[in-house]
Amino acid sequence: MRLTQTQWQAIEPILPTVKTSKKGGRPRVDDRQTLNGIFYVLLNGCQWADLPSTFGAYVTCWRRYTAWVKDGTWDKIWATLFPLLDKKQLLEFSMALWSGSFIPYKKP
Repeated sequence: MRLTQTQWQAIEPILPTVKTSKKGGRPRVDDRQTLNGIFYVLLNGCQWADLPSTFGAYVTCWRRYTAWVKDGTWDKIWATLFPLLDKKQLLEFSMALWSGSFIPYKKP
């Protein structure tokens, strides 16, 4: 899944703004590219390290996903995307019935 322009326009204002460092450093990787990488991993079930390089560095995608989960941004992204996807009948709600009670939890 790659974000459409409509989806991106709905999500972009939700993403936290990041101040650029006065010291320089590497430029920030594009949020849209990173978000597409996150969706690739989540939809395909692959490991972060197996993310194709077209999405940028897997570590960047993982770090941003982790940060967005912690600060609540990820919940806002889903709350924004669900109505858009449901309207186009792109959601398969039978897949949403998975429960952690059926999948064993492995301690890190």
